[in-house]
Amino acid sequence: MRINFGNTYIKSSLCECAWGMIRKKDPHPSKFHWKPRAGRGPQKALAAVARKMAAIICCMLKNNASYSGEYYNEAKKRCEESGKRKLFAEASRLGHALMPNSNLA
Repeated sequence: MRINFGNTYIKSSLCECAWGMIRKKDPHPSKFHWKPRAGRGPQKALAAVARKMAAIICCMLKNNASYSGEYYNEAKKRCEESGKRKLFAEASRLGHALMPNSNLA
């Protein structure tokens, strides 16, 4: 995939770093490569990892924080809980009564 906009040196550096992130054992960044790669191809998947890296770097600079994989695992749990709440709200809006089942989690 060709990234058209942005500083050429930063884009190439992010893509080189993305190759390193893909090969690392950390599951958070590498899942953004291996899942889309099957459907869209390796170059677009690499660009997705580079974009995700840019977003992570931007958040780190804004919040003056260091990278932590646990933070993203917690964020994923919060996102899943939010999705469940939205599904329950939609079901109740449609007139259905849902019971949460803790055995499925």
